[in-house]
Amino acid sequence: MGEEPGERLDEIATGYPPEMKSAATLVAERQVLGILSNNLILAGLLGAIYADDKTGIERRVDETAAIAEKRGGQPPIPERPAPGSQ
Repeated sequence: MGEEPGERLDEIATGYPPEMKSAATLVAERQVLGILSNNLILAGLLGAIYADDKTGIERRVDETAAIAEKRGGQPPIPERPAPGSQ
């Protein structure tokens, strides 16, 4: 307890190449840790959904990829409900 962000990571990175130490410095930034944490949570949620509906997730990924390909690699813009329609 009371450790600075990244302090434990520095200890773990001992003996790794310099690139790893640079990554450790980056990960020590609170914003980066927040982004990584959010992505891990999202990956876990998607994994749970995938376990329940593998076919539906694969279909949605294929649909999204097809739209992105038509748009020159840009992902589709999420649909938003019209104001007052909810």
